Amino acid sequence: MVLAVLTAQVIVPAAVCAWICFPRSRHLLPWWLTVLLAFSTTMFFYVAGRWDILGYPLRYALPVGFLAAATTSWIRRETAPSVPRSALVVQVVCYALMALPLLWLLVNALLERRAPGNAVELSFPLREGRFYVSHGGSGPLLNQHHDVHAQRYALDINQLNAWGRSINALTDGEPRDYPIFGRPVHSPCRGTVVTTENDLPDLTPPDRDPQRPAGNHVVVECLGVKVLMAHLRQGSVRVRPGDDVGEGDVLAEVGNSGNTSRPHLHLEAVRNAQQPDLDDGDPAPMTFGGEALVRNDVRK
Repeated sequence: MVLAVLTAQVIVPAAVCAWICFPRSRHLLPWWLTVLLAFSTTMFFYVAGRWDILGYPLRYALPVGFLAAATTSWIRRETAPSVPRSALVVQVVCYALMALPLLWLLVNALLERRAPGNAVELSFPLREGRFYVSHGGSGPLLNQHHDVHAQRYALDINQLNAWGRSINALTDGEPRDYPIFGRPVHSPCRGTVVTTENDLPDLTPPDRDPQRPAGNHVVVECLGVKVLMAHLRQGSVRVRPGDDVGEGDVLAEVGNSGNTSRPHLHLEAVRNAQQPDLDDGDPAPMTFGGEALVRNDVRK
């Protein structure tokens, strides 16, 4: 996974930025299209990439690298050749065909950052750390849960270490290698516990349990919604169905149970749910202190 993310989010944008440093023509239109291609590529991964895997500070290298490449390209444009009209047309068409799809992806990723209406205001369920949203947003580019109706606005939350990574090892390891594993999960609202599960094993990444996707979990009913906190640590759930809980009460600990590839907290809110797994409910957007969290947001 690290190699795939490194290739997509670092090597590809770096290659595109290096390519525009050597303009093939001094004409402005093809130059602008190459710059647009580099801008769209770097900023798409800046917005939509998973930066907890490589290290969150590395994210800021993308806009810096783009600005350096665009400046270098502008300086060198004056010494680039003046190509014939036929070659110029070919350049413009080819560069446009490459740049416009990336621009479309970037625009859509930015639109997915918009906060939906009718959100429920909750308290953030984790304390004392830097917590990273790995999945969250109103569309599939930022949120892998979007295609499941009830999970459309669900969040996956990890914790960052001192290097801005969600794992202390180089690659997937034991659950304890993830800073979030074992962190207390606090009730996001004052309400009543509806369902719990406490006995499923914590799996070693990347093992999954697709038959019991939520793993160990707690569902709290409050504010007209049911809030699911999933993938909890085996034996850590402290509440039972019917218990009244206050906002901030410790409910359990983050684990790695259920259909998950690595330890994290899955959080979702639904309205009108009748089934215990909430899959029949209507998705409810969530805000925390008035803020709707999306991928690459960091909460302290």
